[in-house]
Amino acid sequence: MKTLALSLFCALALSACGAHHDTSDALPLGTHKVSVRPRCVSKHIHNDEDTGGKTYNLTCGDTKVTIKYEALIVNGKSYGMLSKGDSVHVEDGKVFVNDRPTEEVRK
Repeated sequence: MKTLALSLFCALALSACGAHHDTSDALPLGTHKVSVRPRCVSKHIHNDEDTGGKTYNLTCGDTKVTIKYEALIVNGKSYGMLSKGDSVHVEDGKVFVNDRPTEEVRK
């Protein structure tokens, strides 16, 4: 019984401390790895040559992730600037950068 209680406590504590998402199928967009959940069957990546290769688009089902000159845009909403090598995860309408929840930047 103590083992079950301890296991439950550990699971709850770990989930509260930080999210770790399955990013095994993350795709590279510039220096960033981007993953989307729920997984989609078809993904489309487009590198915009008009910006000198500084704009990347990933469309996965109804989710569109754009990185334009290091600015993160998900479904038309701005989520601020990324640093080189940051990872992006979108799950059920929530956006995470380096496994941390990120809020929309309102102007």
